[in-house]
Amino acid sequence: LALAVGIAAAEPAPTPLQQVQELLANGDYEDAEAGANERLEVLASNGDANGVEAAELLDVLLESRWRTGLVDEETRGYGLRALEIKKSLLGPRDAGVGKTMHHLAIVAFFNGEYAEAQLLWEQAIEIRGEALGPEHADVAESMNGLANLLQTTGDYATARELYRGAVEIREKVYGPEHPRVAQSLNNLAVLLTETGAYAEALPLGERALAIKREAFGDEHPQVAVSLVNLADTLEFMGEPERSKAMLDQALAIWEKVAGPDDPQVAATLNNLAEHLRRQGLYAEAEPLYRRALAIWESAYGSEHPRIALVLNNLAEVEQATGDLAGAQALLERSLAIREAALGPDHPVVA
Repeated sequence: LALAVGIAAAEPAPTPLQQVQELLANGDYEDAEAGANERLEVLASNGDANGVEAAELLDVLLESRWRTGLVDEETRGYGLRALEIKKSLLGPRDAGVGKTMHHLAIVAFFNGEYAEAQLLWEQAIEIRGEALGPEHADVAESMNGLANLLQTTGDYATARELYRGAVEIREKVYGPEHPRVAQSLNNLAVLLTETGAYAEALPLGERALAIKREAFGDEHPQVAVSLVNLADTLEFMGEPERSKAMLDQALAIWEKVAGPDDPQVAATLNNLAEHLRRQGLYAEAEPLYRRALAIWESAYGSEHPRIALVLNNLAEVEQATGDLAGAQALLERSLAIREAALGPDHPVVA
């Protein structure tokens, strides 16, 4: 009897699109952007610059650029072109349309265009829910984004429900110990801290930090995010020494992994300065605020809403130390920025 010899079929080589998508998923954003541009040039030379593959490559450009802090009109243009192609070829309610809208919303949010970001995220949630089902991970992703925006603009009740919904979906999809669950837990804990629900926030923040440390190790940026947010909760619960220790750890992580001039370093400096200001340590707080301001102005320009945040905080230091004229000038500049971003009748401005 002849014996059949089984030969395992070789796995097909990844397509160029799959290669750049893998680079993006692994955080190799510059290589992903370069690979996407090279493939788009090939498609254009073959007369296929307006196909589905081109749209997916444009999505790679959109996401890889915003993840490296590039939220300019070039980045937005890639997303708008991808959106146009997808709507034409796949239809306006395709899940891919919702995906592109989600990333365009992030660009709008980072540019302080809150009304545009809200509309895009609302549409993304609706489209993704219809196409993929209401408990799909992509729906939770867009819910998380919209909640972040609404938290920023002061709609805490709606943001809280969106965060809770995102936690529930992600626990079902990924399991309770997944880093994406931790992300939503962390966001919900921040919101609860902002609204004074400290006892509810603390266990959520601690759970998020434990998940991230187990998944990433002690010196990962995601660990730094949770340290900062948990520090705020602890301070408001009357534990300033534990709070400052966590902020110092977070700042050290960000400076090590991102460099001293990264916007996330500025965010952590602002949080540390806030902690010191609330303890009455104005001389220590002021230079941290000013360093954060310089980093954010360099990264985002002088009219971004984040600038208004640190200006407000710095004004409180100036007022507390007796420089009333300096405080007034800072507050006037902050108000002008917020009016431009949100409109004069927005609750945050009023």
